[in-house]
Amino acid sequence: KAITGWQPDTDGRWKAQTDLDNFRQLYIDGVRAVRARGGPLPDAELFGKDGYKTTALEMAEWKNPKDIEFCYQVIWNHTRCKVESITRDGDHASITMLQPHFTYARNMEGARIETPSYIENALELLDDPGEWYFDRAAKTVYYLPKPGQDMSEARVVVPAIEKLVELRGTLD
Repeated sequence: KAITGWQPDTDGRWKAQTDLDNFRQLYIDGVRAVRARGGPLPDAELFGKDGYKTTALEMAEWKNPKDIEFCYQVIWNHTRCKVESITRDGDHASITMLQPHFTYARNMEGARIETPSYIENALELLDDPGEWYFDRAAKTVYYLPKPGQDMSEARVVVPAIEKLVELRGTLD
């Protein structure tokens, strides 16, 4: 599905509205763009069974914490866990992860997660040309163009499929 109507935003970003509820990939002129991402969680330590504490206090002010995913690369395995909430707790931010997936990933046989390798999908992480972020609540896509990209002329699409496979018939 095409994303059209791009308008300049702040800090060199562009934005466009869409009627889609969610998507995980964005293509600009046929090239897959990278979802906004940052490095590992600063000074992360596991906090109870449900999340982390970090010195990155600014995360408590991030706009849509439920859109954020923590990504873990453990040996051969790449796991993602969604954030449930982020709150300020004195000189730390407390991050509660969405359950039960976080507990499953922590107890997985052979490749258990500990601290995230990187953080993905937050507007506050949109800082490198070629990255994008989708604000699901506002149904707005943000993109930071690469040098030379003209968003008023770019062809922007997201995968949208209603049915991948449909089986019909009877037992006979």
